[in-house]
Amino acid sequence: MSKIEHSASWSESTSFSLSVCIPTHNPNMGYLAALIESIVTDGPDSLELVLSDDNSTDPAPIRELLESCSVPWTAIWSTEALGMVSNWNRAAAQARGAFTLVTGQDDLVVGRNLSRAINAAQESHAGLVLSAPQYVSSTGTITRNPSKAASADRVFDEYAAVTPSPDALVTAALLYGNVLGDPCHTFFSTVLFRDVGGFSAEYEHAVDLELWLRMLATDPVVLRVPYEIGAHRQHAAAATGVHVRDGSAQRDRQRLVDHYGSAMSIAAWNRAVARLHTHRLNDRIRHQTPMQPLTALMRGRAIDRVRAWTAEALESAGLRKPMLERYVRAVPSAER
Repeated sequence: MSKIEHSASWSESTSFSLSVCIPTHNPNMGYLAALIESIVTDGPDSLELVLSDDNSTDPAPIRELLESCSVPWTAIWSTEALGMVSNWNRAAAQARGAFTLVTGQDDLVVGRNLSRAINAAQESHAGLVLSAPQYVSSTGTITRNPSKAASADRVFDEYAAVTPSPDALVTAALLYGNVLGDPCHTFFSTVLFRDVGGFSAEYEHAVDLELWLRMLATDPVVLRVPYEIGAHRQHAAAATGVHVRDGSAQRDRQRLVDHYGSAMSIAAWNRAVARLHTHRLNDRIRHQTPMQPLTALMRGRAIDRVRAWTAEALESAGLRKPMLERYVRAVPSAER
């Protein structure tokens, strides 16, 4: 059972530019308060918050925080456990803005830059908006990207409205991870989100990347902005670390290859399979993750497989730069 509440300033007829959705479950209230403050401080004038709580044991502090909030909000309270994907979808289902941002309950948002990005998205008719990635520690200090995945800066030569090649970006994503950005770095057209069916319940960890890939298949305008709109917080209890340690991330890497690998060349497919093995070994060594069976097998001639393993070894050792340019082409939308 669920209960929906609205703030006193919420209006059925109001048209908002952006809905920021915050799924929660027994949140760290300090993190959640910092997130909401970062959103409303210098955020867009037309803004609403949607908070979907997944059966927290004590929702009273969350409700108290919302009641002190200066922007319209909607809260959905659940008395049954939903899990991450269902709760993300439930939060986004309540969004009424032209654009939606789904952020973690522990992340941060750069309100003034979010306002700039909304204006740019409206001008370019973008369906998906990507920003420069930023990461913060548990104390809020800016830190480096904890992942060794290639930066999205290598995917897009320019910060502009572009029409990427979906097949090329699928290849880049399967080889180099979420090159399009974490949820707090990325927002999207609410209509597009609903048209493609929202986040997939088949996935446990890579639900954002898989959504971006489905969105790209519809050929939207993608806008890259050269500034941060959000910061992903790194701490011991963060979902990403949990999913790596419990094997969810491994399973989703395999699912992505199974679901999207048919578009790849033999050379790229073999690199993706080699990368699955590298990730699995890295997770085992660094995080003691149980090694799970891999079903994807290399294809083609023996020399093709040797080349894939050689390229993977050289990149993993830092002796060769990630070769994203070979796979990715981004065409300015004005040239469509």
